[in-house]
Parts: sequence; C-alpha cells; structure tokens
Amino acid sequence: LKRPTPTHDERDIIEELARAFNVWSKSTILRFTRLSQEQADDADIRIVFSKGYHDDGYPFDGKGSILAHAFFPGTGQGGDAHFDDDEVWVIGGKSPHEEAGTRLFAVAAHEFGHSLGLSHSDVEGSLMYPWYQNFDYDLKLSQDDELGIQRIYGSGSRFSHNPYNPKSGGQRPGNDIPVPRPQPPATTRRPYRGRNYYPDGRPSTCDSSYDAISLIRDELFIFRGRYFWRINSTPNSPNKHDNRLLKGYPSLITIMWQQLPANISHVDAVYEHNEVEIVFFIGRQYWRFRGTELIPGHPQPLTSMGISPDVEKIDGAMIWGYNRRTYLFSGTKYWRLQDDKQNFHVEPDYPRDMHIWEGVPYNIDSVLRWKDGNVYFFKGKVFWKFNDKHMRVESRTPTLSAPFWMGCTSTPIIPTESTTPEPPLAGGSPSRKKISPLLMIPFLVIAYSALPKTLMVTVN
Repeated sequence: LKRPTPTHDERDIIEELARAFNVWSKSTILRFTRLSQEQADDADIRIVFSKGYHDDGYPFDGKGSILAHAFFPGTGQGGDAHFDDDEVWVIGGKSPHEEAGTRLFAVAAHEFGHSLGLSHSDVEGSLMYPWYQNFDYDLKLSQDDELGIQRIYGSGSRFSHNPYNPKSGGQRPGNDIPVPRPQPPATTRRPYRGRNYYPDGRPSTCDSSYDAISLIRDELFIFRGRYFWRINSTPNSPNKHDNRLLKGYPSLITIMWQQLPANISHVDAVYEHNEVEIVFFIGRQYWRFRGTELIPGHPQPLTSMGISPDVEKIDGAMIWGYNRRTYLFSGTKYWRLQDDKQNFHVEPDYPRDMHIWEGVPYNIDSVLRWKDGNVYFFKGKVFWKFNDKHMRVESRTPTLSAPFWMGCTSTPIIPTESTTPEPPLAGGSPSRKKISPLLMIPFLVIAYSALPKTLMVTVN
C-alpha cells in the first residue's frame, strides 16, 4: 500500500472492498480471490486509487463530481475500477477528516457492477442507478440489479447457459445489446457514448449530456440523440411541483417534427426565433419550423447565412437577452446574425473567437437563454451560468445539469468512464499534472464454475 499521507489502514480498505464484492456474490456464484502484487497481470479486476491524470485517458477532477469510474470486462484495462484519491472516503463509518465524506463501500459496489458488465439502470434506488446513494452494509440488490447480473452469470450452481468469461471480451451472452468498451476520447470532439442510453435506445434522464437545449413556448426542451424531453418547470425551484418532467418523455424528435430527416441521429442546436419559429441545426444545414410545420424552402445550408463551408456544425444557438440578437457558436468561434426577422445572415467582422465569453469552454454542447434572462452554457453533464454584466461565468466551477434541470434528487456519481478531458477554457489554460497511481489492489473474478469458490484474501 503506497500512499503519501495514509488516511486509512490498508486492512480496512481491503475489508471494505471485500464487502462490496460480496454484494454481488450473494446473488450469483461469483467468488472473488485477492491476488498478490506479483500476480497483478493475471487479475480480471485491478483497483486503483489515484488523482488527476492517471494513464487511462479519463482524469479525475479533484474532490467532488467524479468519484470513480470502471471499465467493462475485456482485455487490457477491462474490468478495472479507479477511485479518486482526492475524495474523503468513509470506511466503516469513519472519515479521516471532520468533514462529511463518501462511503467507499457504496461507490465500490456500484463500480464493481460495471466491472462485471452491467450498465447504468434507470430504476431509482437500484445499486446501478447513476447517482450516489448512501448504502449501508445490509445492502441487497434490487430486482433490476439482480436480474441484470444473473442474466450474465446465472443465479446458482446449475446454469441454463454457458456463463460469461470476463477474459474473453466481446459481447455478453444472452444480451442483444453489445457493451460499449470505453476508448480514450478525442479531446476536441463530443463523443456519443452508448452507455448513456437505456436498452431500447432512449437516453437516461439522470445520466446524459445534452445535444441541444431550448426554451420553446415557455417550456424547456432538452435534446439527446434521437430523443427529447419536455419540462414544464422552474429549475431548482423550492416548490417541487414546479419541476415537472412531462410524462411520456423522452420521446422521438421525429414524432413531433415529422419533416426532419427520418434517419436523424441527433440535432446539434435548437432555438426559438422571434417567438414564432423553431430553428434546428443538423450538420451543415438548418431547418426553420413554424410550430411543427416546416417553412417552405428548407433545409438551407449554413453557407446561405454567410458561414464558411469549413464549419461542420453549429454547437449552440440563442437569442441573447442583453441585446436581443441571435448568436451561433461552433468550436472556438461565434457569429452574430443581422437583425432581420425574415432572413438569416451573419454580420460583417464575424466569426470571432469565443475568448470574449470569459470562462466558457470551447466546443460547447449547447447554450440556453432561460426565463430569468441569464445565459447558460452546457458541456458534458455540467453547465456554467454566464454573467452578462461582467462578461464572464459566475463561477469557474460548473454545476451538474441533471439535478438542476431535470429535478434528479440524488447526489452525482460515478460514471463508468469520466468525461472527456477539457480543452483550455476560453481566455485561460488549466494546469495539468500527471500523477501516478497511489494504490493498486488486484482481484481475480472466478465467474464460471459449477460450485462456488472460496474467497481468499492475501496481504501484499
């Protein structure tokens, strides 16, 4: 055990992790054997406590927000679980500091579910629900968790199918949906990750980034993939009845806007123009609707506005409350449209660099002008509130989107892979220090045997 400042006894950590593994053993014949450090290369699950960048392409972000991440079964890093050592971990009810911390048992049990091949669940209260829950040692798998793990590995000593070998990689037997294998993401592009979706393709309400977000007819519309949500709400309202996600959502975008391409995979940006029209941007084209009816002559290419043909897509669009002008954002640049209600043309001297929007990251996912008159910029699963008067974000630390806009009530967890490393913020460049792993404890998963194996623990 190598830690610069020991905060917990190594034996306590091992015992806590063994409890987390035991949650999954109770409902399957899975048994877990701890290997020595010399046998680490033979382990199916390696557990690492680390800080910041730690050689897997998914850096931690310091205390809060991302607590841990795990990789689905497979070769290389497949099955490994990484924990942010900047967190205040509570073990056995004890915290090394006076401040409240995060229970390692609860987080580890969730992450090991990913290591065994489970994606996130949309059933609130389940262990695989994508938000931190303060589970105690008497935790039992929900029906949803249990059915998921037993579908992969079986439930007893006799199997109706050949149980999954985690070393083989590839698709799990008995599952029509292939498990996405996390890959190092490109640092300048927004990847569409399969893990954010339910098995039927719908995005997870409480675990998705947003492709586009717009206030339309005084309702909030949030778009992800081929789907969208409608929210009749005031975000973060003390009156929970004001936070109302309409029933039946997410729904297919083409159910409401049937004249969009039938094979649409996502929209890049949406905004309400002139309180009458709804404008969609998809790739190098844009569509103008009056309600749900497409205005004749559309779609039109972005070049018809005067935008360079090199621009592949629009990341975000909004009418700024400061001057009631339309702004478009793409990559590191932005445009302002001329004040013409009928025709869209960019003003002279545009595009300009986004550094004027101080604190807003490049390559945003979406932008929204909300009912309060403020502008909100979105990237990944977080957002920044912009201060028009001072022309900068109110805080460099972003806020999680799902609790604020969707009304999700839990504390954030733990994605199966952390968000894409951020490019420098406009107007600044964050320092990045590579830190080596601080703790490595390998475990071997014995997943396929007619009879349960014994849990064996040896101390390095």
